[in-house]
Amino acid sequence: MNRPFFENSSTWVKLALLVAISTAALVLVPLLIMGIFQWCFDFSAVDLNAVNEIIEELTKISMNSGLSPDEAAKYGFDLLPQYLPNYQHMVYAKWFLILSNQLSLLTAGSIFLWIVYKKPLSIIASRPANVKMYALSAVLLLLVMPLVGLIGEWNRNIYIPWQSLQNWLLAPEIQSGIYTLSFTDIHSLGELTLMVLFIGVVTAIAEELVFRAGLQNILLQSKMNTHLAIFVGATLFSLIHFQFYGFFVRLLLGLVLGYLYYWSKDIRSSMLAHALNNSLAIVVAYKTGSMTDEIPDQNNLILLISTALSAVVVWQITTIGKAEKN
Repeated sequence: MNRPFFENSSTWVKLALLVAISTAALVLVPLLIMGIFQWCFDFSAVDLNAVNEIIEELTKISMNSGLSPDEAAKYGFDLLPQYLPNYQHMVYAKWFLILSNQLSLLTAGSIFLWIVYKKPLSIIASRPANVKMYALSAVLLLLVMPLVGLIGEWNRNIYIPWQSLQNWLLAPEIQSGIYTLSFTDIHSLGELTLMVLFIGVVTAIAEELVFRAGLQNILLQSKMNTHLAIFVGATLFSLIHFQFYGFFVRLLLGLVLGYLYYWSKDIRSSMLAHALNNSLAIVVAYKTGSMTDEIPDQNNLILLISTALSAVVVWQITTIGKAEKN
């Protein structure tokens, strides 16, 4: 049977296919990884559920502390050793979540491209590698960091006047924060290297395959307005993380990555920028013990200069993209 099976299918068929493949991968890959963990480390689904139940309990305790989301997550994480008799289970749970989430998306994105496109590798390497383009992509990511920090600080301090809604939004934020702190509880350069590899690099490749090479391409091929397609893709990219107090930061990063892919016509550009963003967060967490989007000592002059330089870099990227297209 010849491939591709769905290259000429409608937008809705491709979207349904992407959702179906992603859902199946998010179910089957974790099951496979859990089997490996049980065989190699004697860490079962029962043990994982026990860890999750303890973190849920700590989330409830942290919610009543009156602290900010970041501080409440830190408070819950600090209590974790008191509530978890076998702390090694937290280490296994951490790595299970990292591997299952990233490998699920990596599997889903790879299968989707293989089924839909006649030459799936051409989506990843659609044109010869351009070192200047990749360098500009990295520079652009660094230049938007002051704006990311400003948006992040505003996002984390959004006031919710309804207590029930605030609690509903706060619970997953604190729970995710406790897990994130466990991810960044790094004690050696070897462990830091592994975290950068999986959370920095693998996550970037997996999410770019699904959200940019997959979702964004589908929307653009549907003749949807370019800006709307990128915005929809960035919005879904942020929503899938289920964190309101980081929603607008991820929306902004999703827009930057979406436009970067569109301008450069090279998914490796957005993969590189995405990996740089994630890896820097891990390294900062290793050095400071905190993994927030806040950039210290910001001022309007830095923001103005970085914005102006970002515009120059964007102009360079679009110029190169147009020249290579021709």
